[in-house]
Amino acid sequence: MNDTTLKSIAKSLVPENYLALANDARAEHLVRRKHYNFSHGIGRSGNLTDAQPKAAGSTIMSNLTNSLVCDLIRSVGIPNCTKAIIIPLATGMTMMLALRAIHSKRPTSCYVLWSRVDQQSCFKSISAAGLTPISSYFSHQLNQGARTGRIDAFIQSTDKNLLVPVGGAIVGGFTTDTVDAIAQLYPGRASGTQSLDVLMTLLSLGKKGYESLMQEQKEAHKMLLDGLTHLAQTHGEHILPCRNPISIAMSLVSFQGNSSGRLEMIGSMLQKRGVSGCRVVTTTESKTIDGNTFLRWGSHSSNASVPYLTASAALGIKPQEIAQHLNDTSYNHRPSLSAIKVFSVIKKLSSYHTSAAATNYERPGVVTARPCTM
Repeated sequence: MNDTTLKSIAKSLVPENYLALANDARAEHLVRRKHYNFSHGIGRSGNLTDAQPKAAGSTIMSNLTNSLVCDLIRSVGIPNCTKAIIIPLATGMTMMLALRAIHSKRPTSCYVLWSRVDQQSCFKSISAAGLTPISSYFSHQLNQGARTGRIDAFIQSTDKNLLVPVGGAIVGGFTTDTVDAIAQLYPGRASGTQSLDVLMTLLSLGKKGYESLMQEQKEAHKMLLDGLTHLAQTHGEHILPCRNPISIAMSLVSFQGNSSGRLEMIGSMLQKRGVSGCRVVTTTESKTIDGNTFLRWGSHSSNASVPYLTASAALGIKPQEIAQHLNDTSYNHRPSLSAIKVFSVIKKLSSYHTSAAATNYERPGVVTARPCTM
């Protein structure tokens, strides 16, 4: 996208010699350049989607972004979506805002059915909204659910789905009422940065570009699944059965033992060797949030018993990146350490953990026991 595209919108509405006597929307030169002069924010005090007379450019930018996001949601599998808006809050706070808006329509309701997902933001958003969570297991597809029952709104983060920095969320719905109610509950004006980031991304990618990213993600996921399956078989582990088009879980049974630090150190050792984002679930930890204790925290179930490692092929990752770390010679990249070799070294290093010389293994990134080259 041309750097002057968004600037031209603002300048066409506000001339260079415009005298601003307001006490806001002033910014230092570098900050103005970063935000393309969109300093006024979006909405008005009382409604996130209201037009702001003092910032016509920001209003147009926000409305355009919301329309593009809604169109994108329809095109990727939820054609019944009638409205979507960008909320300049991360997912947890946006969920709290949505729950409060829905609760205002049903003030006698006080419980939220919550499918256990061991991520604190979702659970805390229920408590912060002044409601009571009840654990329940359920699954459904949004489009089917909207046809057969009622779905008030669905929420997703902008960073995971639209390749922008953390800080925004998308609220979509199958009727405009709930989405409008959420927008009207937002107190005060809001930052326009998240909407601007999303707009720049969508204009830069276009529909075909986004579809291409989705296709690459599917290819990368299959490649990662095949590679981790081979890795697991090599080390006597297995891939945990689950229907997840992004993340893959591999058992770590062979790492279980009398030493408590063997599982916890795997993530830091992978990080040190150039593999980030992997998460190790030990199934031995518990966590208490707002007086609610969750056994085997991280595994999404109190009955889990198999420790595992998760790896994800998220939107934006290239199959070549996966191939490089799996040492797939079908791509013309510089040779790198294969995942099998990295994992073999980690298993070898972890076997020394019980010895006195390996005490520092529990410190992330510190290896002091017998040197081992890869």
